[in-house]
Amino acid sequence: MVSDPSGAVWRPDRSELKGTDIPGVRRMLRRYVSSAGGDGGGEDCALAAAVYGGEGGVLAQLRELKAWFEVQTLFHFYSASILLSYDANAVTAPGGAPRVKLVDFAHVVESEGVIDHNFLGGLCSLIKFIDDIVSSDKAPPAQS
Repeated sequence: MVSDPSGAVWRPDRSELKGTDIPGVRRMLRRYVSSAGGDGGGEDCALAAAVYGGEGGVLAQLRELKAWFEVQTLFHFYSASILLSYDANAVTAPGGAPRVKLVDFAHVVESEGVIDHNFLGGLCSLIKFIDDIVSSDKAPPAQS
């Protein structure tokens, strides 16, 4: 759910999420860090650097989670989720860093000493999507 300063809220419904293709994932991740979060919101990615980039940003936290998944062999995480959250009004303030949490542990099973390549693959895909957004945000505008 994304809310803008005017109080407008954008929350994708279940049917929108279930039928999401690759361009749709990019669009949602771009909209998540856009300044106009309500229903009429665009994809300006105005908050991408502050939310996704930097030392305490989402990318850094996802990479830390990835490092753990690359070595942990105790569990496999089925149907687990990664929750991303931030306060747009405080994202640049001390203590206002975005938060990344692993949630939904109902289907965690012992892995018998094997890395969870399935979860790790999905995590790597998410990192790539977000990294592409941050990289494109840093790129100079195209010359006409």
